[in-house]
Amino acid sequence: MLLVLVGTLAFQRGTDMAARIPWTLFDSRAFFDPTLGEANYIFPVNPSADTGGHGISKSTRYEAAASTYVDTSGTLRVDATVIQDAPDEQQTFSYTGNIYTEQQYKDFVKWFSKPYSLFLTDDLGRFLQIYVVNFSTERVRSAKYPWKHSYSFSGFVITET
Repeated sequence: MLLVLVGTLAFQRGTDMAARIPWTLFDSRAFFDPTLGEANYIFPVNPSADTGGHGISKSTRYEAAASTYVDTSGTLRVDATVIQDAPDEQQTFSYTGNIYTEQQYKDFVKWFSKPYSLFLTDDLGRFLQIYVVNFSTERVRSAKYPWKHSYSFSGFVITET
């Protein structure tokens, strides 16, 4: 089997499937203070769904002006349309996936319980500073994986590069 590197993606010759690019979490505080634990966490299994939106949401509204005025060209304007645009809303994220072992479960609880922002790198190479607001799990019965849980975590995107 021949592995071909193209940029940051690895492909097996004869297939169009990319090799797995793991998601990672980085704790900048732990990098400088080892008492906080590991500074990096590599996801054993990437999330299976991205249900958040990294898009932009604006609140724009149009209103009729309640007054008359003369513009700079000397034209009388009556009830002109005014556009009001609010600042962009805070970007959010929401990911779901599966946990298979007790250690993964403990690691997720530890990482997503941190009371400060973390850095997340996904398989597309996006580098996000995130603040996790919600982490939840639900046990999934499995004979092969006794610790199998489905999980979701969500929160705010502080910066994205």
